[in-house]
Amino acid sequence: MKQKTQKISGLIGRPVVSIAGGVKVGTVKDVLIDADTLKATALLISGDSGRGGLPFAQVIAIGDDAVTIENVESVFWASATSPGPGREAHEINGLPVVDSAGINVGSVHDIELVGDCVKSLDVRSGGLFGIGVSKSKITSHAIRTIGPKMVTVEAATPSPV
Repeated sequence: MKQKTQKISGLIGRPVVSIAGGVKVGTVKDVLIDADTLKATALLISGDSGRGGLPFAQVIAIGDDAVTIENVESVFWASATSPGPGREAHEINGLPVVDSAGINVGSVHDIELVGDCVKSLDVRSGGLFGIGVSKSKITSHAIRTIGPKMVTVEAATPSPV
């Protein structure tokens, strides 16, 4: 799979296309993120066959216009078999982010991937209706834990003035 930086919010709604079948299989609805390894494990899609999971290992490419897979059999359609471990990205978005110094940094707004690896978290704080919002990126190296109720990160090292 081609290694390109993608925001998960940009993947939502993107069509999934079977190269061998020449058909649209479905549309990306969410992404499963393994909080322990900080890797995307599967795309959750919906299509004519219902809801399904597409393991990231089965993805040929994530292009600007579509996600390509070899064939429809790559998708686990509404089965008891999980397409991979992890939490849906929409469950992580909105979680508060607290650093190791005890400072509330903001809340998760989006997740950025390179291939199947989490590159960074887009964090926002303050503002009203988008006005006065403070934006920051937390790199994957600074992420300590993505827990059920919050994300913890290393405190930023102050730069000399």
